[in-house]
Amino acid sequence: MEKTKNRTERQKAQDFSLVKRDTSGIEEEIELLENSEVRDAISPTQRAKLTDLRAEPAVINEKKDEWVEEHPEHKNPVYRSCYKKAKEEASASERSIYYDPVMNPYGVAPPGMPYMERSLRPDEVDSQGESSEEEDPDDDIPLPSAPPPGSKQEEDEEEDSDDDIPMPASPPGSNALPPPPLPPGSPPPLKSPPNFIPTPSFPPPPPPPPPGFRPDQAAMSGGYPFIPSPPSGFHVPPLRRGSRLYLHRHQDSRLYLHLRQDSRFYLPGQDYLDNLPEDNP
Repeated sequence: MEKTKNRTERQKAQDFSLVKRDTSGIEEEIELLENSEVRDAISPTQRAKLTDLRAEPAVINEKKDEWVEEHPEHKNPVYRSCYKKAKEEASASERSIYYDPVMNPYGVAPPGMPYMERSLRPDEVDSQGESSEEEDPDDDIPLPSAPPPGSKQEEDEEEDSDDDIPMPASPPGSNALPPPPLPPGSPPPLKSPPNFIPTPSFPPPPPPPPPGFRPDQAAMSGGYPFIPSPPSGFHVPPLRRGSRLYLHRHQDSRLYLHLRQDSRFYLPGQDYLDNLPEDNP
């Protein structure tokens, strides 16, 4: 009993799929194969396919008739494709330049003449537009592209909206090139300790005088005179209040340090000189 019920339901589902099927595509393919058959340009495979296609619309139309008898309210949806095709064929025949409502109601071209159609009139264009709008009034209604507000899916999309923001792969400034590696064998660079204050750099000391250069010439070339050390055996008396030191140029053009004390001048190499003028130090 259960198997019979399941078999009946499966058969009803198959019949319903045939009822909903449109035969216009099958009929167009049949027409193409029939034209090839007329020109003797059909292969055996195409001929066998044409035989199967001719039997298929008959089965579909039979199921449609049975369904309409059981459900008369489904007549228009079931035969919509048939009505549409008949209307298109009628309008196509009227557009033929050979159309005549009495002599040539189908607009067939005379033998040896090509089939030609006239251009649409303004009233025909409008009538076709109105008929298409009347047949499919719900085709122009756009479907909503998002769920209704307040739904769970919309809340999930709002929560995940920030997840789509691309984040940088590294912090700013990290894309700088690293310093070049040190040559092999060199010591590692020293790092300065924190809060390190660098010491000011002083200029290097002056170079020594060249060989053969006299010290007195070096002293006279600069801003300060060069005072040579006293020779061995030179005795300088003890200094008292009022004593003064002077530089004296001797006959050999050398500078000497002498002491003026008690109206006497003491020079290197001798004890003292008497009666030297005070303005000739």
